[in-house]
Amino acid sequence: MHTCRQQSRLRSRSKSALAVTLAAVAAQLVFPCTALAQKSAGADFPTRPVRMVVTSEAGSAPDVLARLIGQKLGESLGQQFVVDNRAGAGGVIGYEIASRAQADGYTTVMSTVAFVTTFTVHKKLPYHPLDSFAPIARVASSPYILVVSPQLPAKSVKELIELARSRPGKLNYGSPGNGTAQHLTTELLKARTGVDMVHIPYKSGGSAVNAILQGESQLFFSGLPPALPQLKAGRLRALAVTINRRSVIVPEVPTMAESGMPGFEVDQWHAIIGPAKIPAGIVEKLSVEIGRTLEQPEVRKILLASGAEANPSTPAELRQLIKDELGKWYKAAEAAGLRGKL
Repeated sequence: MHTCRQQSRLRSRSKSALAVTLAAVAAQLVFPCTALAQKSAGADFPTRPVRMVVTSEAGSAPDVLARLIGQKLGESLGQQFVVDNRAGAGGVIGYEIASRAQADGYTTVMSTVAFVTTFTVHKKLPYHPLDSFAPIARVASSPYILVVSPQLPAKSVKELIELARSRPGKLNYGSPGNGTAQHLTTELLKARTGVDMVHIPYKSGGSAVNAILQGESQLFFSGLPPALPQLKAGRLRALAVTINRRSVIVPEVPTMAESGMPGFEVDQWHAIIGPAKIPAGIVEKLSVEIGRTLEQPEVRKILLASGAEANPSTPAELRQLIKDELGKWYKAAEAAGLRGKL
C-alpha cells in the first residue's frame, strides 16, 4: 500500500508539472500574439477622421496648437483631424468627454498643465489624469511671464515682493479662474515669500491682462500670447519668466531663479492624450507622427510666433511628466489651502 501511495503521489506531481509547463507554453504563445495585435492595430490607422478635443475656446493657445498639429497630422496620415472645442468648467467638460470616448484612437485631447492643476483643487472629478487617459506625446512648452502695471513702482521680482510686504492685502493679482495654473503659481509665490495679495479670478488670460490695463489688478502670471502685444506697446512691464532658462522669445527677461527665487519653475506644457487603453500600436504611431511634425522648421516657426517652443516626448516620458506634476501641484494646492476646495 505504501508503494501505491508513492506511485499515486508521483503521478499527481507529474500531472501538476505538466499543467505548469502547458500554462507556460500557452502564455508564451498568447503574449506575443497580444503584443502583435496591439502593434498591428496601428497599421492602417486612421481610416476615418480623428476628433481632437480642445478644452478651451477658439483662438486660445491650446486651440491654435491643436489646429496646427491636426493639420499636419492630417497631411501625413491621410485623414482629417477635426478640432472640437469643449470649453467650460476649467477644462473639466472637455476632459470628461474625452475620457468617456471609445479607446480606439479616434478621439484625442490637447491637454495643458491646467489638466493637472484643476484636478488637485477639486474634491471629485469624473476622471483621473493617469488612470483615465493614455499619454501620447508632449507637443510644446512655454513659460508664464510675470507682468505688472507700468504704474507699479516695481521693476524686478525683488522690488515687487518688497512692495507687497509694505502693502499687505492691497495688491490684486489676476488669474483665468480658481485652481488654474496661474492661480496656483501666484499662490506658490505667496507661500515662498509670505506676502499677502488678493486673488481676482477672470474668465480667461486675456481678461486678466486687460484687468491690469484697466487698473483692476496689478500683476499676473500670463501666457506669452496675450502679454506680448502689450509688452511691446509699453502697457505692461515684464519681471520674469517661470521656466529654468531664458525664453528664446523674450530673452531679455530674467528667470524667476535669476530673480532671487531658486527652484521656482513652472512650465506651461501642452500635450496630446487620449482615453485609457488605446491600442499601443495606435499610440506609438500618433506619437511618432507628432514628433516628425514638430521637427518641421515651418511648425517650429509658427510655434515660436505663438509663444511656444516645440518639445516632443515619448508616451512614457509624458506619463512621468504628468505623475511628477501631480505631486508638485498637490503640494501647491495644500500650501494655498485649496486642496479639495472646489
